[in-house]
Amino acid sequence: VYFLFSQILVQVLTVAVVLVFLYVISWELTLVSISFSLLLVPILKWVGKKTYVYGKKHAQNFENLTHSSYEILQAKKQISAMHLQPEVTEKFNLISNKVRQSWLWMAFFSNSPAHFVQPFAVIILSIIILLASTFNLTIALTGAFIMAYIRLLPSLQSALAISNDIRSAIPSIQRVASILSESNKSIEYQGISNFFG
Repeated sequence: VYFLFSQILVQVLTVAVVLVFLYVISWELTLVSISFSLLLVPILKWVGKKTYVYGKKHAQNFENLTHSSYEILQAKKQISAMHLQPEVTEKFNLISNKVRQSWLWMAFFSNSPAHFVQPFAVIILSIIILLASTFNLTIALTGAFIMAYIRLLPSLQSALAISNDIRSAIPSIQRVASILSESNKSIEYQGISNFFG
């Protein structure tokens, strides 16, 4: 938690300092670059939702795999005695493939913001270069503006990666909390009230 908090603090401070620097160079160009950057928000929201959905699927599939593995280990003598190894293996492979597929999609969407940010940043940098002469910026100030804008990209990508990692982990955390809540809640034998213990 401390590491995550320090990472977020460093990224926020970096973005704030760079934005002030960009504003000092040209507030008009800063406004244009921020406006174009905001066009990326709907795409990143969609990616975040997909990350959550596939994280939830992965958590469910992994739980099914764990239950299946436990059942197989508990019933290994019966499975051998009844010659059910092919059916059990097929069932286990099917569940394993679901876990693998859901993990691949979760990992893809969790790591995909960088694939959207970098090409979009190149477009914004092209617009900055084209508009620099309109706002009467010298070549030196234009270069400084571009370098500062480029400095924002790692902070943005890091923030998006942290956000998506958290989104992909939320379903697992929710499931663990649900299991803990259910395990602590019982109904007394022949009673009507719940007790925790």
